[in-house]
Amino acid sequence: MEDIGQMTKKYSPGFTATSENGYYMKAKIDGKQWMAAAMLPNDKSESRRIQGENNGVSIGFYVWTPHLQAGRKMLFKEGHAADLITTGDPGIWGGEKGELIITKYDGESLEGNFHFTGTSFQTNKSIEVTDGYFRLPLSVQ
Repeated sequence: MEDIGQMTKKYSPGFTATSENGYYMKAKIDGKQWMAAAMLPNDKSESRRIQGENNGVSIGFYVWTPHLQAGRKMLFKEGHAADLITTGDPGIWGGEKGELIITKYDGESLEGNFHFTGTSFQTNKSIEVTDGYFRLPLSVQ
């Protein structure tokens, strides 16, 4: 049986490789540094999926862009959770406690910082995602 992380990668639409000046996402997962090797490309919709992936581990959440501006805070909560997918068991963590802060939103990029506590609904264990940062280019792609 494939694990959750590998299935997510296999069945997700094409990812774009990350780079220092382009698509980028990093965080600490349970205190360990993690960096996305690829991200979902900018789909230019009002509800944008921000998702990074590296070797079966992914972090993702939605950002609603109408009326968005730098400095805006959004809480992760039931109905608007962050997702963490890890290899192994449990593989799915729901981040219903935490926040996303938009640091830049202009014609060039959408950037922000985030943190959340992921909880496994199978085991009631939790995992901390801290020091998160993402950049999604807007002008090209």
